[in-house]
Amino acid sequence: MKRIASAAALVVAWLSSTVTYAADPCSGFDWPSVTVTSAPYRISVDHSRSMAQLTEIGKPISPRAAYVTLGLTAVEYSLAVRSGIQMRRVGPDRWCAYPVTVEVEYGLEDPVKVYIARELKRGSCRYRTTMDHEMDHVRIHLAGVERAQRDIRNVMANVIANKMPVSGRTGDEAAKAVRDVLVAAARKAVRPSSDEAKRRNAAIDTPASYEALRRSCPK
Repeated sequence: MKRIASAAALVVAWLSSTVTYAADPCSGFDWPSVTVTSAPYRISVDHSRSMAQLTEIGKPISPRAAYVTLGLTAVEYSLAVRSGIQMRRVGPDRWCAYPVTVEVEYGLEDPVKVYIARELKRGSCRYRTTMDHEMDHVRIHLAGVERAQRDIRNVMANVIANKMPVSGRTGDEAAKAVRDVLVAAARKAVRPSSDEAKRRNAAIDTPASYEALRRSCPK
């Protein structure tokens, strides 16, 4: 009899444990659709500035530059995060929110501006080498965008798996928390590629690289 009572007690205890640790009411959302794209852009070549003007513009970029600036590339990045959010009320003062769709757009702002000094004759050796150099800068930025898009996908997958769903006292509060987490994650994801692009651009904007460009064209 004691053995039967003991077994019954174990069954009751197991059932009680099962009820106590029921599934979180915030769980059970479907995995969201995640897309990462970049907006189209144009390259706008400006021949209106003089060498002196471009050198002045370039000072904040290279304040110690000893060379006259023949060309300059101006690039800005754009980042936009849009999300569709599903909300679920799970208590009097508790709402859960989870992304249904996540759309991230990251790329170069339109247009990408390339400045070539107006003193350079189009078609000349100095013009071609200057243009090629500026296009190298553009390619570095584009490579950074491609890496950033891969990083965004990886970071978003990690955030969705480990930080979602989000709860709040109201539906609006929970939805805002989801958006804030996604935006913060996207900003963090693009930082390494942006820093790498800065390093790579600096590596080709050195006295040695400028001297090599100068020597590549006969006087």
